[in-house]
Amino acid sequence: MTSAELGLCEQYAWLVDRFSTTSFRDWLASSLHAEFRWSVEQEPPPCPVELMAERDIDAAELAREIARRTVFSTGGGGPNQETILAAEMIGHASALCRQERCREAAALFEFAARRRPGDAEARNNLGFCLIPENPAAALAHLEAAEQMGYCHGVVNAYNRVCCQLGLKRPRAALAAADAYWKTRDDRPGRALLWAWDGDRSWHITDVADPYLALAKLAAEIASTEGWLEAEQRWVSRSETDNHP
Repeated sequence: MTSAELGLCEQYAWLVDRFSTTSFRDWLASSLHAEFRWSVEQEPPPCPVELMAERDIDAAELAREIARRTVFSTGGGGPNQETILAAEMIGHASALCRQERCREAAALFEFAARRRPGDAEARNNLGFCLIPENPAAALAHLEAAEQMGYCHGVVNAYNRVCCQLGLKRPRAALAAADAYWKTRDDRPGRALLWAWDGDRSWHITDVADPYLALAKLAAEIASTEGWLEAEQRWVSRSETDNHP
């Protein structure tokens, strides 16, 4: 990502934080810094001044949050600005999704995906955020991420299964799980995934083993549909064959 693209992503994230996120604790660090620079007339606004005036910002609270993060940061060397921003965006989006504000979470990655159309991770993350509200659009982004070579195949496959569930296509969901299981070769660590509740609602969960999560989800789908043979196959996989 060029410095110009990074600046645009930070400005977009600032807009999302400023107009959709109430607590400064939930803002990206780059948004806090931009807001402070704007307050002392050292940063141009990301939108017309009239729109900026629609939300009052407590300058003292803003300064306290910046100070808090400065005092408790580890400092020293470490990842570059792009890596830090990407990690913060993922954490921020996860928090928004937990608050059932998935559309706002998706907005963070939507801009990044537009700026970098070949970024498989941005497309996968965008699709992930859209699963509860727009599974059809989510599936299109996830399939694009797969074609781009997204590095965590099991996560992408799990997400696509969730999309098919959201679209009420259980056979397609199991087909996607089966297709991935036959060729799986990646080894991701922990992952944030959507958990499917019995009433077809979703909540985010942190899983240690995405392979096991995929097998259990497929078994649950088969059980719900009364497909005994498929259920037994996936239960067996979840117990004995969840790793490549």
